Amino acid sequence: MSYGSTYKEKSACTECGYCTALKFLLGKESVMDQIKEELPMLKALLNDQHMLDNSCYSRDYVEIAKDYIHANLKTVTVDSLAKHIGINRSYLTKIFTDKTGLSPMSYITKKRMELAVYYLMHTNWMIREVAKETGYKDPLHFSKVFKNNYGIGPKEYRKGVEPDDHFKAS
Repeated sequence: MSYGSTYKEKSACTECGYCTALKFLLGKESVMDQIKEELPMLKALLNDQHMLDNSCYSRDYVEIAKDYIHANLKTVTVDSLAKHIGINRSYLTKIFTDKTGLSPMSYITKKRMELAVYYLMHTNWMIREVAKETGYKDPLHFSKVFKNNYGIGPKEYRKGVEPDDHFKAS
């Protein structure tokens, strides 16, 4: 008997197509009985308030988001982040902010600024190179964002902060 004909014979059964296919693949009636016994519990879990508020899932989404941000810091956008995770941008922003206290964009900016401080303190790169390596195409925009975060521009920061003091500013 071929695979196709066996499936067709089984699918003519009075059970639903999914049960029939599962029985065919597993080949055991007892597995189907177990699944049918556990089905009410699974439904209850899915209806549980804990699952409805998505707290389990949102924690995972936030961890996935952070990992993606760290791996793609130079190019990541909130849109690319939401697309990568497979959720709506608004939902991502809500759960990320709820879990971290920062919006995804604020978190991205914070991580870019931390990297910029590292480059300023440990390289001799020009400001435009630091800007480029931290995801800013425009060095002037980078300098404005840096000044908003640290109170002084990147050039002044490099001149006035000792390498061990750079974490005090963030």
